[in-house]
Amino acid sequence: MQLLINRKIYFYLLILILLVSINNKNFLKFKILKLNDLSVSGLSNNENNNLQLKLNLFENQNIFFIDANKIIEILDSENLIETYNVFKIYPSKLNIKINKTKLLVNTSFDTKNFLIGSNKKLIESDFINPDLPTVFGRPSVESFFKIKKKIELSSFDFSNISKLYFFPSERWDLELKNGVLIKLPNQNILIALNNIFEMMKFEKFKKTKIFDLRVNGQMITNEL
Repeated sequence: MQLLINRKIYFYLLILILLVSINNKNFLKFKILKLNDLSVSGLSNNENNNLQLKLNLFENQNIFFIDANKIIEILDSENLIETYNVFKIYPSKLNIKINKTKLLVNTSFDTKNFLIGSNKKLIESDFINPDLPTVFGRPSVESFFKIKKKIELSSFDFSNISKLYFFPSERWDLELKNGVLIKLPNQNILIALNNIFEMMKFEKFKKTKIFDLRVNGQMITNEL
């Protein structure tokens, strides 16, 4: 009798497996597997909501078959995003956690204001952020990050820079928050920055407002 019951159990299990295998496509279309809960976090409330609106096209899609490349394409197009993580929570949730890029400097061109983020992207802005330094001229983002790295490797603190001036010759001038203007050479920028930093410690240079190192091997100073 026990043997007969066991055989029946095995029989029904086999039938169930076959039914699920044959109808697995329909099984995956069940309502319980459709995305109905999508959340975005990490940006401001307004920015989260705007991004969520763009991602709403995935609502009611089967969570197993959502195109990950399309999600990546949307997220990568957002200039405020540094990194992100996408979590599928079965059966019907999608959570996207974002690390917002750090805003570094203001810049402007073509009558528009922009911010440069640590993700090396330009972020259009309606205003100039007074807490950030401003880049003048039209450098590439890569050029800006090169001079930023030089400053950070030097004895200067990037947070003490108020303005950066870029010239077509690929040369930079830096204005410190105390009003000191540093005219850098095209070459040996790191050496020049460290030399000026040390010179500014001496009493005779306390009133110096311009350090001009554009000519190789020379330094011109001026008091304003």
